[in-house]
Amino acid sequence: MKKLALLLNLIFSLLIVSCGDNSEFRIAGTIEGLGTQNLWLYYYAGDAVRTQNTILLDGKFSVVGYAEEPTIVEIYSTNKVLLGRILVENGQTVDCIIDNANRYNVAYDGNEVSAQWAEFLKENASVLSSKDNDASNK
Repeated sequence: MKKLALLLNLIFSLLIVSCGDNSEFRIAGTIEGLGTQNLWLYYYAGDAVRTQNTILLDGKFSVVGYAEEPTIVEIYSTNKVLLGRILVENGQTVDCIIDNANRYNVAYDGNEVSAQWAEFLKENASVLSSKDNDASNK
C-alpha cells in the first residue's frame, strides 16, 4: 500500500510538471545517496511561508510551486536535514543534482543565479564545511 501511494504521488507530480505554465515554477532533481523518502520544501510566497511535501523515489523528485516574486526554496530530508537551497521564479524549471554525502557538491541549471550559487558552494566547500567563521568572512 505504501509503495502504491508513493507511485501515485510520483505520477501526479509528473503530470503537474508536464502541464505547467509561466504562473508556476518547477524543480526537478536528483539527490545522490538518499534513496527513497519524503522531502519537505519551504519557500516564501506572498505573505506566507509555503510548505510542500514530495517524494524522493530512487533519488529523483519533482515539484511545482507558485510565488509572486523570485524565492528561495529550501529542500529538507524526512529528518529535517537541509539538503539544498535554490532560487527560482515562476516560469522557470530548475534542474538540480545534490550529493547527500557532500552538500556543497551541487549542480543547478535553469537560471543564472542558482548556477552561480552552485559554483560558489563547490569552490568554497572546504571553508564552508570547516565552520571557521574567520576563514569564511575573508
